[in-house]
Amino acid sequence: EQPSLDAVGFYEGFLRYRKKSYPDALAAFSKTQTTDPNIRQLNGFYKGLTLGVLGLSDQAVAELDEASKIETAEPFSGPIQRVRDTFTTARTTERRFRGEIGLGGYYSDNVALHPNPSNDPSAENLRRGSTTSPGLLTAVHGEYSWLRSGPVEAIASYNFLQTVNVNDGLSRFNIQDHQVGLAGYYRGTVGAMPYQGGLSYAYDYLLLGQAGFMSRHTPTLSGTLIESANHMTTGVFRFQDKTFYRDADVTTRFPGDQRDALNWMGGFTHAFRFQEDRHLLSVGYQYDVEDAQGNNFSYSGNRLLLGGLYTLPWGQTRLRYDYQVHWRGYRSPNTTFPISSPGTTVRDDTEQIHFARIEKPLPNNFTVSLQYQRIQNDSNLAVYAFTQNIFYLITTWVY
Repeated sequence: EQPSLDAVGFYEGFLRYRKKSYPDALAAFSKTQTTDPNIRQLNGFYKGLTLGVLGLSDQAVAELDEASKIETAEPFSGPIQRVRDTFTTARTTERRFRGEIGLGGYYSDNVALHPNPSNDPSAENLRRGSTTSPGLLTAVHGEYSWLRSGPVEAIASYNFLQTVNVNDGLSRFNIQDHQVGLAGYYRGTVGAMPYQGGLSYAYDYLLLGQAGFMSRHTPTLSGTLIESANHMTTGVFRFQDKTFYRDADVTTRFPGDQRDALNWMGGFTHAFRFQEDRHLLSVGYQYDVEDAQGNNFSYSGNRLLLGGLYTLPWGQTRLRYDYQVHWRGYRSPNTTFPISSPGTTVRDDTEQIHFARIEKPLPNNFTVSLQYQRIQNDSNLAVYAFTQNIFYLITTWVY
């Protein structure tokens, strides 16, 4: 039977819902205007279902309440009420605590970040000693949703990271990082597009070789908009206050090398989504400014972000690749390097990071992953140019 013109939006939304294109279905249901009470009630019912699938339980309940009030020749209130109760119960019983533990090993070919080979005597002097080592890694993440009220959610979190280099001569480069955080989120829709706004704060304290190395205060403002089933955009503005604890001796002699800094960063990432996020492509851009106490470390930077995710057709095995390049232009001539002529060269760096990962889900919420990371920092000052390759094998359990 040919649908009436004022009900086309509902049928379009229903087809998109069946195809699991939920943002597109929500857009179609939201635009539907019909005088037929049966279609209006069905439209409200499926719009409520779609909102629930998208995680907007409170809005789903409100939509289902409105649908149940519509008087029709064939009452549909029973199924509507049952679905409404399901969303209400799911919201109150949804797990509040989530966590994961990762254990694994790695091999790094440049633990100490020795400079690349060059003709600079200062850089060559820093290349002495061993810098390769296998190691062990532990990572822990936990978060608790301590507040849920309508579209608002607040989360407290803790992260822990420990690396141990098996090469005893490199134990001073063992990393231990503790991070605590608070975050608040508001979820809703603008038009027919779901969105999430967030404000978070994190404090982390990093130790190098069991001694304090750096602490950071990081407040972040973010927003994510799901334009359709195939498009999602996230914007972020972040401020960071960094304090380094091992600079006292160095900066007494070289005050320009004081690294304590304030950093401002703003940017966006757009994701292209395929087959219900089984495959993803993303592109992003960030601009940041580092205002360090020492002029040698103050810069303005531009960062390009590219990424991809592909899910293989067997075993839910996932392939992931991320790439970023960070161009940093420093503000003043470096007052320390080169040693032969300090104050004559303005530092200019290009840092590239490649990250590749293949992961296989296992029973009982376990995942095993093989990862590779390459960091390559090219600089016109040889002491800052280095390359590091790290291979990881990690097993993760999620609760």
